[in-house]
Amino acid sequence: MSKKSDSTLRIVMVGDVIITEAIDPEIAFGNTLPILQNGDITLANVEGVICDESVSSLPGKTESGSGGHVRMPSGPIENILKLANVNAVSTANNHTMDFGKEGLIQTLNALDKAKIPHAGSGMNINDAHKPVYLESKGRRIGFLSYTSCYVPLTFPAGENKPGCAVVNAQTAYEASYNAPYQPGSIPRIISWANPEHLEVMKEDVRKAKINSDIVIISWHWGQTARGNARSLGVPVEIAPCYVTEYQEEMAHTAIDAGADIIMGHHPHEPQGIEIYKGKPIFYSLGNFSFGGTAIRSIERDSCIAQVDIDSLGRKRVSILPIRISSENIPHVLTPRQGKSLIQYYGILSRKYQTIFKTVGKEVVAKKINTKIEAPVY
Repeated sequence: MSKKSDSTLRIVMVGDVIITEAIDPEIAFGNTLPILQNGDITLANVEGVICDESVSSLPGKTESGSGGHVRMPSGPIENILKLANVNAVSTANNHTMDFGKEGLIQTLNALDKAKIPHAGSGMNINDAHKPVYLESKGRRIGFLSYTSCYVPLTFPAGENKPGCAVVNAQTAYEASYNAPYQPGSIPRIISWANPEHLEVMKEDVRKAKINSDIVIISWHWGQTARGNARSLGVPVEIAPCYVTEYQEEMAHTAIDAGADIIMGHHPHEPQGIEIYKGKPIFYSLGNFSFGGTAIRSIERDSCIAQVDIDSLGRKRVSILPIRISSENIPHVLTPRQGKSLIQYYGILSRKYQTIFKTVGKEVVAKKINTKIEAPVY
């Protein structure tokens, strides 16, 4: 890790965390633990419901193709998050309502009892859209959370309905121009954000910006290679998992409204990094820790994202390549060990003119024709 000055604020972000079994908190995050503890602000996505076995699962959810049910016992995940110095978590994702209202109540109660702030879900729409405010080094951070992947009838929060904050997207398919002479050609997939939902999100961001110096959005969105593999009838190893049009639209709109950092997740594997108007968009941070779980078929390459912001507001964006072990424990790689993964990030981010340069143990991301010199340590 690079040494930061006393005035530089380090924001550390990781993707999906699922802890379904008891595990030693010292082990669950492997050798990444000191990195998370070193963050002035550390954020993660809690990918599941913290509830006991007495709570029934939501009927029909598995049949909807939305990822099945994820139940986590109270105790292990809270202890691990506390040990890792996680300051806040996102709870808006495609598992938020896996166990209905009671499951959500138990989840929020468990996090509240552990004094872990959370954003993205609640007993009504106002609670779900309410930002978490954090303070560090004289700066105030507003943290919002949304999901664009959810079961439409049961997940969105309402005026008097528990649920999560959602920003919906629509999908259309355009036949390939060469389909008449090349049967089986893949159609172009077009996606766009719901304009009304975008307006609500923009207002959330504006309000959060008025009350904070930095606004961070945690966003559960995009597609998975496994889902695409099923749709295309191909092995998951060769299935595409690219950034969709609606992700770009939502991210750009949020930054235009005042957001400073976007941390994306849901695809369970890396996606590109864009520096848009000087502000980073991590389209997918991938998996982080499924420690202690029985899940074996998970994607094992991901990263820890870091954004250092100095007293002048200058940002230094970097990643630490991660490989997840067969026990589902994340381990940070040296740039040499993670060379192929870093090259892969370069390919994923080429569209956004983002390039990567190794600086010590970190991999710094920058847009082409910008300097890697801020903040100055």
